[in-house]
Parts: sequence; structure tokens; C-alpha cells
Amino acid sequence: MKTYYLNGKFVLEQDAKISINDQGFLRGFGIFDLAAIYNGKIFLKDEHLKRLKNSAKLLGLKLPYSISKIKQISQDLIAKNKTKNGLIRWVLSGGVSSTRYIEQETFAVLMEDEPNYPERYFEAGIQVITTNLKRELPAVKSLDYQIAYSHYPKMKKAGAYEMIYTPDNLALEATTSNLFIVKNSVVYTPKNDILLGITRKKVIELCQKNKINILECDISKKDLLSADEVFITATTKKIMPVIKIDNEKVNDSKVGPVTKKIIELFEDFILNRQR
Repeated sequence: MKTYYLNGKFVLEQDAKISINDQGFLRGFGIFDLAAIYNGKIFLKDEHLKRLKNSAKLLGLKLPYSISKIKQISQDLIAKNKTKNGLIRWVLSGGVSSTRYIEQETFAVLMEDEPNYPERYFEAGIQVITTNLKRELPAVKSLDYQIAYSHYPKMKKAGAYEMIYTPDNLALEATTSNLFIVKNSVVYTPKNDILLGITRKKVIELCQKNKINILECDISKKDLLSADEVFITATTKKIMPVIKIDNEKVNDSKVGPVTKKIIELFEDFILNRQR
């Protein structure tokens, strides 16, 4: 049984309950962030908590503690759960209110098992589909996953693992991932109307450090469909190759050399941070 942190107390998972009148439940009003835990340490902790604070600010929410206090709570939680590898999730909602105004936010820290994706997703790549929709308030890592969840049956029917938002013929991001394409050995990633992912940022830095040309710019849907290579990034997915978009093959359904190199660089970075 996992131990969580909820509104000032460490509680067992079965006792971690919020009010049915919480604004996170009633209206989806809230934010979260999610980080990986490797060898008992939160990976890129400062970056994740900075984004959590920024998401809260953009929605007019207030974190109940300082970032240093949240770090301590998080490490105590890792110790209580004896977690070596896994995920940690920080959640902040509008809480219970008798008016439309925030009276007291709900704050929780949850522990989750590490993701267990099939190895073939990384070695052979995945299929994705596209939609002309996009997320509301993309700069906020919010609790609102309405578009994504409503499209999951369509994704499942198509055999797709992810969905790329392509409104106005611009390729932006996936439902829970950032997007990269490769053309003529140059890596491109969108920079506007997206959630600025932590893994995305690290991939950009690793490319720059290792002399892989990379540009942040608008990517059209045409660019996406004609790319030499495509991959997505996320905390849980790390770097995941894409080999089919809708019914179009990418690189003849093979994982490309630039993507393989970036996967290698990212895995090396994780190993070095664990030492």
C-alpha cells in the first residue's frame, strides 16, 4: 500500500480522499506535474517544480508551500515508500469553495509505479494519428484531458498509441508528449502553442551539446508527413520513435539514425545523473 501526501498529512493510499465538491473533480480546475524517480532521486526535479509553480500562476492558483518545502515532502515520501524507481505526481486543484472564488486549494503528492512500455515501442517505433484540434491553455499542465480521452477509442481502433494536434495545418504536440521531426539530418521541434516539456528541453540541450543541428520553429502538417524521422518525448516515454502517421509510413517504417542517436544520448544522460 503506497503512502501519499494530502493537504498537510502523509496518508495511506486508501485514506487519501478529497471532497466530491472539489473544483478539480467538478470542473477539472487544477494543475499537476509528473517526474521520474531513478535510484531514489527525482530526475530533473528543479525543472519540474518550476513548471508546476508556473502552471499554478497561470491559472491563478497558489502552492501551499515553498518549492524547498515541496522538495522535502517529496523526498520524505520517497523514503516512506522505499521507492527506487517510479514516478512522483504533484497535484494542485481549486479545492472546495462555496463561491466561484478559490478559498483553499487541494494539494497532493502521489507515488506511482514506473511505466512498463513494451520494448518494441522504442526499438521498432509506434503509430500515431492526427486531429485538427488543440489543447486549451497549452502552456499549462492542467488536469483537463478532455480532448485526449474523447479520442482514445479512435486511437485504439486505428492501432495508434498517440495523437498529434495539427490545427490550422500546424503540427504542435501530442496528447501527452512533445513532437520532433528530422529532415536532412536537422532536428525541428515546435516552439509555440505547446507545453514546454522537461524532456523536450533536455533533448534540445543534448543536441546542441553534441553538434546535432536543431531548430525550434513552426512545423506544418505537410512537414510532419514528409519528415525523414519523427519522435515524441515525455517524462514517461523518454524518446519514442514514430514510424507511422495516420496511414503514412515514416522512413519506410524504420527508426532513423538521428532518433537512435538521441535515444542513446538521453539514456547516457540518465545513467550519469544516477551516479
